Amino acid sequence: MTAILISLAVVGLVAIAAADALS
Repeated sequence: MTAILISLAVVGLVAIAAADALS
């Protein structure tokens, strides 16, 4: 369960970084 939460957090951070880089 913890691994799933960590991977979700990583995906969220990557999505935020991608949106920041594109804008």
